[in-house]
Amino acid sequence: MVLVAAVSVPALYAQDSLSIGVQSTLPKFQLTGTTTSTNNLVVITNWKVTSTLFAHLSTCAYMTGPMTGTGNNTDTISQNFVQVNGASIVTGSTNCGIPSATPIVTNQLIWILGSGNSALSGSRSNPLGISISGYPSNLEPDTYTGTISLIASVQ
Repeated sequence: MVLVAAVSVPALYAQDSLSIGVQSTLPKFQLTGTTTSTNNLVVITNWKVTSTLFAHLSTCAYMTGPMTGTGNNTDTISQNFVQVNGASIVTGSTNCGIPSATPIVTNQLIWILGSGNSALSGSRSNPLGISISGYPSNLEPDTYTGTISLIASVQ
C-alpha cells in the first residue's frame, strides 16, 4: 500500500503550519487466510498555530479505491476489507471533510496561550493497526497495491 498525506489549514497567518506523516512505511501483507496479521503504522501530526486562542485538530485515514493487481489481472481487494484498529477504514460517515474517512483524532482542542508572537507548537503520535480481513479467497496470485490517504485539519 502507498501512503499519501494531505493537510488543510484555514487562511490564518503565514507563520501557521500543519503537517502529517508516518513514522515508517507500512510493511507488506501476506494474503494466506481470510484475515492478515496486523501491521502497525504510527501517524504523526505536527502543528504551530499563532493566530487564534484555540483551534481543533482532526486527522483521518481513508481510501478512495480498491487495491488492484498487476498486468491483466482484474481481481481487486475492496477498501471495505481494509481494517484500521479492528474496524473497516470505510466508516460511512463524513470525517475530516472526506466521505467515509476513518477518524484518528476528532476535534482535539489545542489551546494557544497569549497572542501575537506567542505560538503553540505541538505534535501527536497515533498508532494504527492496519490489517486486511474478509477479502475473496479466490484472488489471482499477484501483488495488490492500494493507497491509504491521511488528512489533517486545524479549524
